[in-house]
Amino acid sequence: MKKFLKQFIKSPGSVGSIIPSSTRLINTMLKHIDFSEDLIIVEFWAWIGNFTKKILKRATPNSQVLVFEIQDSFIKELNKIVDPRVRIIHDGAENLWKYLDGEKADVIVSGLPFGSLPRPLTKKILCEWHCHLKLNGIYVQFQYFLQNKKDIWETFRNHSISWQPINFPPAFVYKCEKIHCND
Repeated sequence: MKKFLKQFIKSPGSVGSIIPSSTRLINTMLKHIDFSEDLIIVEFWAWIGNFTKKILKRATPNSQVLVFEIQDSFIKELNKIVDPRVRIIHDGAENLWKYLDGEKADVIVSGLPFGSLPRPLTKKILCEWHCHLKLNGIYVQFQYFLQNKKDIWETFRNHSISWQPINFPPAFVYKCEKIHCND
């Protein structure tokens, strides 16, 4: 918790919260993913790896997990995760294409604080994610507010939203499926 508070004070817009996501929020997001097959899973805004660890517990031995984080202190924590399926990436969300080696992701899991980003960058990131997600792939996002709902809805046409009150702060969970190609 101390790391979160320190990072939040230093950069509130890019951290968003002073404590990690609750197990309830993590489970609400991950229940949308079928972990029975080998998957390419991309996680954005990984913090200290609480989502990453839960993903690894459920993922098959041949799945790949690409974990994006931009905060140096969180990268240090993520590098403590020792698993051959994980690749820790110290880069921005708009650069997903650089790391997929010509493949497309099956799943994108994100807590990226779009509300703290300029709208053109948010739209660029969402477009990038849609482009590099397989047809019928799943995109799951949590946010504390609904200010980016329109952008998400315009990019991913098959979607639903739920509410997870057992988190601090409480969060909205978007579940989207790529059902059309425009890339």
